[in-house]
Amino acid sequence: MSVKVEIHADDFGYSLASSRDILDCILKGQLDSISLMSNMEAFEPSMKMLEASLDKMPFVPAMAIHLNFPEGGKRYDLLPMSWGKLFLRSYLPAQKKLKSVLKADIKRQIDKADEAIQRILKEAKKKGIPCRQKALRIDSHVHTHLIPVVWKALVEVIEEEGYEIEMIRNPKEPFFPFLREPSLWKTYGFVNVLKNRILMFYSAKVDRYC
Repeated sequence: MSVKVEIHADDFGYSLASSRDILDCILKGQLDSISLMSNMEAFEPSMKMLEASLDKMPFVPAMAIHLNFPEGGKRYDLLPMSWGKLFLRSYLPAQKKLKSVLKADIKRQIDKADEAIQRILKEAKKKGIPCRQKALRIDSHVHTHLIPVVWKALVEVIEEEGYEIEMIRNPKEPFFPFLREPSLWKTYGFVNVLKNRILMFYSAKVDRYC
């Protein structure tokens, strides 16, 4: 089986500093794809910075929507929420209300990011700059989209809005590379192992859905 390696950077729009660092890699042709945090204050200026740099790019990287609940959405009810809180509330009776709030926020984040993506793609096409983006790409900050209540909300939004999806990130991340390298043991605590196994368990539903 052949494996295609894609060099990717998350968190474009998290801050102007992180966006500048990512943009520097884009201009050097080092990134195949990036993901956008559309509910952060730095998002709009970061996208303007990206658009202003189009002429210097060898190609435009594919752009995913980096759904963000732990860091963003402070002006919305029940958000922001940590990974742990979202996980625990997935199994509580009140998850229906949470799912409704998440659906509204997911739609806001997707629509805002997609509007910016389409603007970039339109300008890139005018300038003859290649980009392999075909449709929406979805991932999330600290992989929250695999948490049951978030996943249910995401799938319902995709189907209700009729979004065309090219890719949904499925974080099947082995922890054996850490076990094989003793110098990394102190960087990988019990909570990391636990979260890794939970995500691996949930990853099957992403495969089935895709």
